[in-house]
Amino acid sequence: MAEYQGGRLDIVELLDAYRAHYLAEIEALQLRITYEKILADLTRETGVLPAYMEQKMSLKPLNVNRDRK
Repeated sequence: MAEYQGGRLDIVELLDAYRAHYLAEIEALQLRITYEKILADLTRETGVLPAYMEQKMSLKPLNVNRDRK
């Protein structure tokens, strides 16, 4: 955005940069979904969560037993 505002980038290049950023975010989310599905399948097949997930899931969620105002 700064390069566009400074006149070193035209609107088409700016839009291409935004599109590339958007597509990269979508790809990252798709990879995360694939990872979570594979982890769920593995857990279902073995009947055991990986150690790091077991520890993570044993932590108390932040939204439990909060004082109501």
